[in-house]
Amino acid sequence: MKRKPSPKPLLYIAQPGFQRMNAPMQKVVIKKEKDVSETPYKEKKDETEQHVEEVKDEVKDVEEVEEKYEMVVEQAEDATQTEAETEEEKAVTEQEEVTEQEEEAEQEEETWSDTDIREHRKRFTEMTVAEKIDYLTNLPSYVPKALCIIETESENIRGVIVEREDNRVKIRRSGDLRLLEFAQNQILNIQILSF
Repeated sequence: MKRKPSPKPLLYIAQPGFQRMNAPMQKVVIKKEKDVSETPYKEKKDETEQHVEEVKDEVKDVEEVEEKYEMVVEQAEDATQTEAETEEEKAVTEQEEVTEQEEEAEQEEETWSDTDIREHRKRFTEMTVAEKIDYLTNLPSYVPKALCIIETESENIRGVIVEREDNRVKIRRSGDLRLLEFAQNQILNIQILSF
């Protein structure tokens, strides 16, 4: 199959035909040179040299004052460091005593080790209804709410347990924004479908 040659552009953009502007501009520059010896350059140079010498004298005075100031500051720092070291030593010993007391108290409170806690952690199917409700309402905010089948005395509800207030449980059905409210003792069983 032969290709058709591309047609010429249908729209032509015409370029304007402006003529170049002839502006009256200066073509030749004449500079007059001044005699360097006649300028007040030497006078200004002398004045600046005097000013530089005055500034150097002032800088020397400032440096001497700064050296004296640094010596006084070092002496004051040495004195405060010795005082601070004694205060820090006292504070450290007090903190050590407090932390030892806290550690002893925590060891007395912690009767279970990590392995005991793992052994005592129940599966969801082994939990009671109250424990299941607590588990589902106390999930961290970054964990999505679990879709569950909640068996009540009257019906089975597919939805999410939103919150619990006293003995009342609020449930949101899947696909519905309204909250249903049930007494905790009306709920017979809870099964997790998905997170």
